Amino acid sequence: MKRRKEYPKIECSFCGKVFDMQRKWAKFCGTPCRLKNHYFKKTKGVSNGSKANKKNVTSNVIQKASKLYLRSS
Repeated sequence: MKRRKEYPKIECSFCGKVFDMQRKWAKFCGTPCRLKNHYFKKTKGVSNGSKANKKNVTSNVIQKASKLYLRSS
């Protein structure tokens, strides 16, 4: 059996969740956190999510963020 490579664990810069860092430039645990961070940075001038912002994020915000991200790329 092949053994999985052990990745270092780091903290997501948006939500604070600990995840496996598969790339050396990883900052976010997944796409939703990356998109939320991008959305808040673009609309509210926040570089990363604060606790107040994280609690109020809904699926509508994620949809808006994904639309903004797709337009910008």
